[in-house]
Amino acid sequence: MTDVADRTIREFLVPDLGEGLLDATIVEGLVVPGDTGTVNQPPCVLETAKAEMESLSPYAGTVVERRGEPGQTLPVGTPLTFIDSGAPAGTGRAGRRRGPRCGHECRAGHGRRRGQRRPYRR
Repeated sequence: MTDVADRTIREFLVPDLGEGLLDATIVEGLVVPGDTGTVNQPPCVLETAKAEMESLSPYAGTVVERRGEPGQTLPVGTPLTFIDSGAPAGTGRAGRRRGPRCGHECRAGHGRRRGQRRPYRR
């Protein structure tokens, strides 16, 4: 993740496709800079020694830059696309709460500490 002025640019990396594969070849680019994408929209089609698949982006936003051309082989972990998420810089998961906190023990269980059991009720 890169902070640029007042926006957050997220890097989508060539994913680890498992089975000990160290690289993937770009078959087709499905987005270009300026396109707006959603979560799980594929930015490209990747091919490995075992399969061809669409890579799914974990971010929504506007594509700022796309790297790699069809036919080019990239190692796992190489930046593939840069996406402007539209969120102000500095906002992210760190400041968010995981769930509601009601301050008392209730049926949902979010008032209990981790590891505590719900009391037995008849």
